[in-house]
Amino acid sequence: MKRLISIIACILFLGGCQRHQADILLGFRPSSISVTQESQIKGEVIFTETIGEDSYAHIKLSKAIEVNVKIQETLKLRPGDLVCLTIDPTRMYFFDYSGIRVSGV
Repeated sequence: MKRLISIIACILFLGGCQRHQADILLGFRPSSISVTQESQIKGEVIFTETIGEDSYAHIKLSKAIEVNVKIQETLKLRPGDLVCLTIDPTRMYFFDYSGIRVSGV
């Protein structure tokens, strides 16, 4: 069962996202990832929603991975749109498979 939570843990590889093929998980918050013109991370918009003053896009990166991205209200995304995503490298968090934060990665 897929779960969308504020901190998404997934393993990023060039061109997408897959699980269970490395020893380190990458975590980030929806405000740490943004829609950009170009990137190795590509996905499809599933839906958008506004919660209070904040807007979010739910993006499918692969068959098993979806991420929740905080977007600007002026960014008009529709289901099915293909987007490129960039993660702020200063706001990435690394974990082992037991969920313990790993430093020095």
